[in-house]
Amino acid sequence: MATTTTVTKVSPTKATKVAKTKVTPTVEPVVTTPEPEVQRNDTLRNVFFGLLSILVIIAIIFFAIQIRNQTVAQANAPEAPVGNNPPVVNNPPAAGNPSSSDTVSESTILVLGPLGSYHAVLDSNVGKWTLGIWPEAQVSVGEMTLSDLKIKGSTIQFVMPNDGTINNSAGTVSVNEQAWTLGNPITDPSGNTLVKKGDLVTISYGSNNDSAGFQLWFK
Repeated sequence: MATTTTVTKVSPTKATKVAKTKVTPTVEPVVTTPEPEVQRNDTLRNVFFGLLSILVIIAIIFFAIQIRNQTVAQANAPEAPVGNNPPVVNNPPAAGNPSSSDTVSESTILVLGPLGSYHAVLDSNVGKWTLGIWPEAQVSVGEMTLSDLKIKGSTIQFVMPNDGTINNSAGTVSVNEQAWTLGNPITDPSGNTLVKKGDLVTISYGSNNDSAGFQLWFK
């Protein structure tokens, strides 16, 4: 008996088409945060103060250099000679010059070379007019102070404005180019103490002399 074989035809399964979904990319917005106004003001202020500080520093350096140069110049300046050829600072009597009066008063002014000028003062304790190197009696400032004179030394020359005596116990002193003996007051070779109006007085001090300085007493 013959066997009958049945063949079933299977239709191929059609592939299911997958739908493609179009994806649109999301773009995040760029947010720009403005710089705070306060921060900008702080920056400008910091720049301003920085420049100001630089200018101040430059000014300080400039003035420091100027002061240093003046100090060096003064240190290198030659000291006034002690002995021969002293610097002459005269106070010759002249018409209208208060120092030429026979009456001593605060208008009696004496120029003491590099120390400046000083006026006479009345010592009420003894009732006499006197003149010395005192700040309260200074009329004009000179190149050095009394402290400088004690350290550096110098020569002071002046014309005696009125009759009187001079107290001086250091250095050397001469009147009209004649040596006098140191003392309070100074004396000439005969023991005379009176220095007359118009006499030329020269007083010299060496360096590092703590006793440098003098005082005039008027008659």
